[in-house]
Amino acid sequence: MPPHKIKILTYNIYHGEAFYRPGTPNLQEVAKVIDACQPDLVALQEVDRFTQRSAQLSGGTPQDLCAELAKLTGLHGVFGKAMDQHGGDYGEAILSRLPLDLALSPPTTRILPTPEGGESRALLTIDYPLGRGEKITFAATHLCHQHEANRLAQVKGIIQVADALDGPFILAGDFNFETGEAPYHVLAAAMKDTGVTAGNTALTWPYDAPTTRLDIVFVDKKHNWAVKDVALIDNDASDHFPVLVTLELHPQ
Repeated sequence: MPPHKIKILTYNIYHGEAFYRPGTPNLQEVAKVIDACQPDLVALQEVDRFTQRSAQLSGGTPQDLCAELAKLTGLHGVFGKAMDQHGGDYGEAILSRLPLDLALSPPTTRILPTPEGGESRALLTIDYPLGRGEKITFAATHLCHQHEANRLAQVKGIIQVADALDGPFILAGDFNFETGEAPYHVLAAAMKDTGVTAGNTALTWPYDAPTTRLDIVFVDKKHNWAVKDVALIDNDASDHFPVLVTLELHPQ
């Protein structure tokens, strides 16, 4: 049986505002990046839904950024709320080439632990059929930027979710950790860092003078994944580089 080829994009979109051009919306540019990458699944971070902040970027009307990007790209979108923000919602989103009604169950948003307090964070997951009764789970997340103890607790919570799955698992997002931190080491021990596997651990933030690798795609270690390519996409619509990962899932 031939392998399943899957292209994953993770993209922190800076709440729909062009970081280097304050007050300018970036959704059109973000959509162009997504279109050019032709991903199967996209993990989006810093996604506003009907916030006053989004209204300030769109002529006064609050926007659902996930829905807007789904329209612009022709992909299918689902939003996962992490917290209240500016009179609306803020969190993660997934864009999928496959229609949402093909998902095996409704997408799930799990609130991650924050033992040190601070902003609420979430894990958004969706399951799709692979055939032969198998399923694949794709997850999008954005970990705490304030406290390492929160990131460690959040990583452990994500690993619990992954360990409960029998099928292949892909995790993508903005992890807000340094690769020397305990949260990274705990996650990298449990899952495969695709950048390390591909030999591309280029720094992803900030765009104009990168100092840190925040944006990563991980895959589970239970299944036969081949990492064919990891690429940073050169575009300044956000303060983060988008990261595109091409995977092959081979039969066990």
